[in-house]
Amino acid sequence: KKLKAERKAFENYQKINKEVPNKVEREEIKELNEQISCLKEEIKFKEERWNAAAIRFRSKISQLEEENTSLQKQIIMLEQERLQRIKKNEKKEKVVTFAPNSIIDTEQQCFMEKHVVKNPKYEIEDPIKERESVCAKNDQTIAMTPLLVSNHQVIRGKQIKHTDGKIESVMADGSRIIKFANGTEKVVSADEKTISIKFFNGDVKRVLPDNRMVYYYAESQTTHTTFANGLEVLEFPNNQVEKRFPDGQIEITFPDQTVKKIMSNGCEETLFADGTVQRTEINGQTVIVFPNGQRETHTMNYKKREYPNGTVKTIYEDGRQETKYSNGRLRVKDKQGNLLIDTGETD
Repeated sequence: KKLKAERKAFENYQKINKEVPNKVEREEIKELNEQISCLKEEIKFKEERWNAAAIRFRSKISQLEEENTSLQKQIIMLEQERLQRIKKNEKKEKVVTFAPNSIIDTEQQCFMEKHVVKNPKYEIEDPIKERESVCAKNDQTIAMTPLLVSNHQVIRGKQIKHTDGKIESVMADGSRIIKFANGTEKVVSADEKTISIKFFNGDVKRVLPDNRMVYYYAESQTTHTTFANGLEVLEFPNNQVEKRFPDGQIEITFPDQTVKKIMSNGCEETLFADGTVQRTEINGQTVIVFPNGQRETHTMNYKKREYPNGTVKTIYEDGRQETKYSNGRLRVKDKQGNLLIDTGETD
């Protein structure tokens, strides 16, 4: 019993010693506590800095919102001022007179007076630049000079020079011609339904009354037409025509009149000029139908050709060749061409 009591006391002593940290452990605990304290202070400092930044950003947002509101009010005021200036200029505007040597007759002159004088919308094309051109009269000159424009008659009409180098002219038929400083030329019809733009690089863009947009790329000599219903047609210089439908389908007509259709689901169909039709499914399987009635199927595992008389020839991936005749005969060859099976003719 005494031995058991001593053993129990010794075990209790060891247990107490294990629970009490030694000198090294106490130093480690102290360092860890100091690190925790430093991290807490650092987190507190960062939180204060983040809160200050959030307050500063909120203040900046409020300031920007106020500035935005002020700018919107200024825009409204400037727009009203622009309209008032236009009305004043419209009242002060004098009737345009034409030189004695003008080649247009009295009837054409009346037409010009109607469109040039009484319709101020033809004076300035860009609404943003309009206010600048009205205010900066010293930077703008209005000249009565002869104008020569392709596909338009020669007249003595109104010409406006803008501060950005743009020159705008009003023709006898009411159309407008705007020439930009970089060489681009824009022609707008009297009803503003037809617009033609010739860019400095030779490209030409046309907007037609039926809402078609035709763009000609000078470098590639390609015409891109976009219809109101979303259909796009590309015409290439080699007579290839590509149609892109709104549903994603694409139809390509090649110079040899071969027509290839790419469906919206990824399937393809090609109609060759000799009447051959090739269809390719999403899984890669291709079916070719020839004008003579033969039908060929290509898959990943075999190629098969079916003849009008019922004969079917199949070549497998491993090179084996199998021929089934309409009368039931079966011939099988290996990839070297050695005959493996021939059931012979059967009635």
